[in-house]
Amino acid sequence: MTNLSGVFERLVPMISDHYGSRSYDEFYRRLELAQNHRFLHLPLLSDPTAKRIAMSSLTQGSSRLSSLKLTNISERAAEIEVKANFSKPTSVHSLFHDFTQIAHHYVRLQHFRDFPEYYSRVLAGNDYFVFHGDGFCCQLAVLFQALARACCDETVKAMYTRTDDFMFSHGYCLYDGADGLHYFDPDLKAEFPYSEIRAFEPSTWFVNFLENIAIFSFHNLDKEQQRRLFYSFTREYFDWLGESCTRELSQKNSRYDVTLNLFRDTLPTRNEEYDIESDDYPWKKKFRECALRQGAEEGRYFFQSLHEPAILHLEPGDTFCVNPANLLAREEVQLLQGLFFGRVPGVIEFSLAAGESRDVLIPEIPWGIAFSNSSHSININEEEVAAHPLLSAASSFLGMGDIESAVGGYEQARRFTLSAGESTKVQVVLPLNASFWNSELSQLSFSQNNFQCEVYES
Repeated sequence: MTNLSGVFERLVPMISDHYGSRSYDEFYRRLELAQNHRFLHLPLLSDPTAKRIAMSSLTQGSSRLSSLKLTNISERAAEIEVKANFSKPTSVHSLFHDFTQIAHHYVRLQHFRDFPEYYSRVLAGNDYFVFHGDGFCCQLAVLFQALARACCDETVKAMYTRTDDFMFSHGYCLYDGADGLHYFDPDLKAEFPYSEIRAFEPSTWFVNFLENIAIFSFHNLDKEQQRRLFYSFTREYFDWLGESCTRELSQKNSRYDVTLNLFRDTLPTRNEEYDIESDDYPWKKKFRECALRQGAEEGRYFFQSLHEPAILHLEPGDTFCVNPANLLAREEVQLLQGLFFGRVPGVIEFSLAAGESRDVLIPEIPWGIAFSNSSHSININEEEVAAHPLLSAASSFLGMGDIESAVGGYEQARRFTLSAGESTKVQVVLPLNASFWNSELSQLSFSQNNFQCEVYES
């Protein structure tokens, strides 16, 4: 496969080293022959300094977008509104196509069932598409189920299957439409009449290898790096993932035919509905309660706020940039992109004068904060925090763990007060879902009078 995005160009060779060349060849060949691997070739996941063609305005994403810069040139605070445009799906089938273009089997910050206070907010609407777009098979299944109800008023069932020893497990969807029972698989990016299930040969299991490589990469970091760069709930999740790699797809020398046979033997005969309304597991009741506190209606616990955009708040002189060429913490961010593959950095940049206090209000918890000098005199909520020197520059950086410790929790990382002992440029780094921003489903709204816009395409 040629022309891989920069992030995947670095990741893919690691799979052969870990799993062995035979496993690599078997699964990669399947992916290479498929027509649903667009996410491996996104311009936003490549070097932003590559040759570009500039435009001066943007109201929706583009498959060729390689960088975007919006500067608030007004004398007052201004906002950028971003949302997914699912306004005109012609059917469940067309909606499935759109959803699987911008939601993938990517590594998560945590399992959505274990942190309902956080994920009931994220999965309520556009924050998911703009900043995340991730999930595992069951999560993607329940999200597509919710999206079908919200956009098409159609009933799709989320389903789950597994072997007794967990060597194979999977989540998917079933839809009983006018043309009969249909199989929808947001994780494996396939849909067809259910009668064809035993002929199905999945092409995207290779992505499971990428997920496992990310987990191994995390455990190769020293404990201090893990503590500084990741939220505590993510460290706990990666530790759990590292201890629970029992599936065939997690084993070295994994064979495609073995997993395929497990799929064909298990899914048609051993399945159950993955029903958020059920009380078969305690986490479901807790998630429903958290979603209701977020404004959900009974029976609609995901995507109930799709009409509300994600909002980026910029003060006068602030800049928001997607995939910036002047990223201060490039090596640190590239490390995070290798683990949370499919994400591109979005930076809110501003200047902070010595002694000045600045309220930082952001829509999602950040990957980190970079400073253009190596000063350790940084204060968050009036408490001094030790910023760490960057790997390759005379600058400094606060990772997710640093921020969480300073503000008292991961949710508090969306709003805090920042000050510095000397003047510095500040870059607040947000994770963005590259597939969303490289898609025409992304819709941007801002005042042309308030913002100077620079758009670059590959």
